[in-house]
Amino acid sequence: RYSSADSSNIGLFKRLLDGACLKRLNIQMVNITSAKNNVGSVAGVSNGKVILDSIYVSGNIKVIGEYAGGLVGKVEGDTLVIKRSRMLVGTLMGLRYCGGLVGGIAGSGLVKISDSYNDAFNVEGTSTDIGGLIGFIGSTRDGNLIEGCTSNATVYGSMSVGGMIGQSKGVKL
Repeated sequence: RYSSADSSNIGLFKRLLDGACLKRLNIQMVNITSAKNNVGSVAGVSNGKVILDSIYVSGNIKVIGEYAGGLVGKVEGDTLVIKRSRMLVGTLMGLRYCGGLVGGIAGSGLVKISDSYNDAFNVEGTSTDIGGLIGFIGSTRDGNLIEGCTSNATVYGSMSVGGMIGQSKGVKL
């Protein structure tokens, strides 16, 4: 259980930097409450080439701020690779840029997600850019890729709401 009103970049790791590789991680019954931005069960922010492989998460994340994701809140630069990972059960609530796996990709960041699932992790946003897998893809660089993924989430928001992606400026499905 984690609760904070004072700091952004919240997760098991505040930031995952270039070269980080996490494999076979099981996080059960996560319970995060925050009044700030960039919140995920694994990391608040990913910056650099980061790999998440076989990560399983269940629990609840409640955020008053932006960039809330089941695994990672915000991807800031380079490439986040997610393989064979799964959000099991629970709820993610936030303002905007909320996604079952990743809250949002900002700037020049890229995401490559394969064989990953949102089984029943519901995503609720009070504003825009809410998605079952990713809330917002702001990068227009070629290379964003989602393949072999499914989302069975119930997704709520006021605008730019999608079962897979809330809003995207460029992705290959």
